[in-house]
Amino acid sequence: MGRISDPDVSAHQDHTIHSKLFFVPAEGIRHECDAYGSAGNGRGLHYEISRKLERTIYILGISLILAAILLSQYMSPRVGRELQSYYENFTLAGFFWGSAIFLFFKNHVSKIHWSEKQEEIICRLGGYTFGIYLIHAFFRDILHRAGIDSMMIGNTVIAIPIVMVCIFGLSCLAVILIKKIPVLGKWIV
Repeated sequence: MGRISDPDVSAHQDHTIHSKLFFVPAEGIRHECDAYGSAGNGRGLHYEISRKLERTIYILGISLILAAILLSQYMSPRVGRELQSYYENFTLAGFFWGSAIFLFFKNHVSKIHWSEKQEEIICRLGGYTFGIYLIHAFFRDILHRAGIDSMMIGNTVIAIPIVMVCIFGLSCLAVILIKKIPVLGKWIV
């Protein structure tokens, strides 16, 4: 199925694995990013899965998220409000969709040889992601109160991506502005 590889960690030492886990930039990125941090002593933990399991995760991720969106589209008008319970974080759809995206970036996007300008943009966006995560719920609520949500048009398949792009754009813009405030930008995002 899968394997963990760290040549310096034997099976009886797996209690130390967590202290050695760290994030490294994608293989194709040569630019130094502030977005990537490291902990431990500089050794990485690598987990590989079989191609069959990877394909299964892709299929489950895509099919479950599409099913969740279609269920939301079908059920939301019947209950008279938007339903997000089919694709929330702690659902199978959310788990497999997130896993599929992670695997896709790890195994495919990381192999792309980006130009230096593209690497710079990727690293800059990477530096904004934690702030975007922290502030996105604020903008989701503001947009919802303004009537911009998955119920704004009759088709949630179209509405959900539109709302997602709006939330991401506003959150990213807010993080960029907050980072420009000297003390606040350094400690908050």
